[in-house]
Amino acid sequence: EPYDLVLQDLTVPTGVNKLHTLLLGSKSQLMAAHWASEGLIDLQVGPWQLAPTGAEYLRSRQVSYTKKLNIPVPLAPKRCQVWEEHRLLGKQDGGFVAQHICTNNAPKGDCFRALIQICGVYVTSNSSRLRISMKLDWHKNTLGKGMVQTGAEADSKRGWGSLVKALQQHISSRGTSDSSSKVSEAAAGAAMGRPSAMTSCSGLVVTQSSGWDSSRVMLAGGSGLALLLLLLLVIGVWGVVSELKQMNSVLRMMSNAAGNGTSVQSCTQL
Repeated sequence: EPYDLVLQDLTVPTGVNKLHTLLLGSKSQLMAAHWASEGLIDLQVGPWQLAPTGAEYLRSRQVSYTKKLNIPVPLAPKRCQVWEEHRLLGKQDGGFVAQHICTNNAPKGDCFRALIQICGVYVTSNSSRLRISMKLDWHKNTLGKGMVQTGAEADSKRGWGSLVKALQQHISSRGTSDSSSKVSEAAAGAAMGRPSAMTSCSGLVVTQSSGWDSSRVMLAGGSGLALLLLLLLVIGVWGVVSELKQMNSVLRMMSNAAGNGTSVQSCTQL
């Protein structure tokens, strides 16, 4: 079940395994760019490690950094240290669930920890549902609790909203790149005189399944069939006319060789 405060809930146009790699992968360029855009200082991202026996998660990693603060109070600190433990709670073909446990040494930071749940669910092979939710786990009462909670929730909404926007832009740019690559491959194949996986000519669509010899030619509708029949008819008539011309030439040669003045009816008058 998601936590009480849902930060993001949307469908993204990428498979759930790819979504997991983008958000939690050890070498995720998306996350590296996001952390850089947040202006984090002394960022340290540890490797994923298997959970100890009996733990309620599969693996975990440690992340730490220094974060700038914007507390509208005189003499308030300008930075704080943040520690995050990322846990992968479950992962199957149908999706994944991860949890971030965040603590910090900002004012009142020793009174609570922020729990972030990241859930990716399979929708289709090329789309997933992403839901990010949050709750603050208070273990000590303090003055100004409501103000601290409001500020923490607002900052989380902003940060995860920024990440989701970057995620959408990343997927969109990769999709455009993949499409351009396929078109370029088809153009290169045509220039080299070999079949490609995407060839179209005069209503005929060539689709390649496995290797050049297994190409299948499919007529694209009734118009394609009509065009093919017309083409065959033209070829047939042209062949007949050519044969008649050749016969006419032979008869003329025979007539000239005979030299007896006999006229030969031209085959073109038949």
